[in-house]
Amino acid sequence: MIAARRPRAGLAWLASTAVTLGACASASPPSATSTTRPAAKTTCSEINLNVPSDFELVEQRLFGLDPRNLGRERRYRTPADDLRIIAISGGYLDDVLDAYDDLAPAGKRAVGGLAVEGYSGSFFGQPVFVTTWLDPESPSLCARRVVTSFGLDEVQAWGLVRSG
Repeated sequence: MIAARRPRAGLAWLASTAVTLGACASASPPSATSTTRPAAKTTCSEINLNVPSDFELVEQRLFGLDPRNLGRERRYRTPADDLRIIAISGGYLDDVLDAYDDLAPAGKRAVGGLAVEGYSGSFFGQPVFVTTWLDPESPSLCARRVVTSFGLDEVQAWGLVRSG
């Protein structure tokens, strides 16, 4: 049988708590072999887009690429929420392309000296167009740029991409 204990009351309880806390504070620092979090992280730069004026920025977030690098995601939509754009800086192309079952290559274009690839498909009956390229100015994990548009036609989707 397990007996329940009453909480300690008064100064005796306070003194035992102080001793316990003091013991924790005097614990030795982590050894040189333990893994610690790096003090600084590099955040991927934003994608420079030609976002139509009827779109509004609705969400921005950073996501971990590895212990030292953060990717960046920005989401835009129209007020009616019928057209959407997701812009991602950093990461791996497969992470985006694998999310859609029927994406097919839709050509390549040079935009301001960048080699941009396009993919078209659908997502729950709505057209999806993905453009992707590597930013030569960014470090390797931040170099991948991906813009996914929902509901835009191919001409509008290609028009989102701009260099610089």
